[in-house]
Amino acid sequence: MFAQGEENPRVTVSNSTELMRSGESDESNSDEALHIIIALGEIRYESHDLEAQLQLQLMSSTEATNKFKELKKRIEEIDMELRTSLSLTVELRGQLAESSNIVSTQDSETHSLGNEAGDLKRQISDLKSKMSIVETAASEAKVRHCSEIEAAKKMAKAYLEIDTEVLNHLEVSDIESEDYEDNGVFEDPAAPTDP
Repeated sequence: MFAQGEENPRVTVSNSTELMRSGESDESNSDEALHIIIALGEIRYESHDLEAQLQLQLMSSTEATNKFKELKKRIEEIDMELRTSLSLTVELRGQLAESSNIVSTQDSETHSLGNEAGDLKRQISDLKSKMSIVETAASEAKVRHCSEIEAAKKMAKAYLEIDTEVLNHLEVSDIESEDYEDNGVFEDPAAPTDP
């Protein structure tokens, strides 16, 4: 608008025009002119105040616009960060579900392997038990066989025509050993019995 030292040319021209028209230089006109000048001064000061207020409002609105732009930019950045976070969250949920499935599968396999290990332990225990029985039977058979060989050697000494080296390679059947064990003397089942 107008600077403080400047006058409004329209108001000044109209004032001087009015004063010239009237051509009167009486006191009432001068009072009136003085009153008009004072009013114009007030208007001028008020217009300067109004201009300053408008400039302040313009600066405030410019600052508000800049702040709004900054906030809008910040909101866009936050929105982008949120979208990235959401994308990462969805990806992590997928990975978590996949890991959970893998862990569940591994747990199932571990449980299955545990069951198989239990079955194998039972089978091993059964086999050890059977092996112990077989070892006991083999030991008993060995003792029996040794006893039979000793008995055969004693019999060979009684009958000199029997070759003792051949007896070491002979196996005695269970039927023959049972006949020997019953009465302590070997009886040949094929031999004729005395009446």
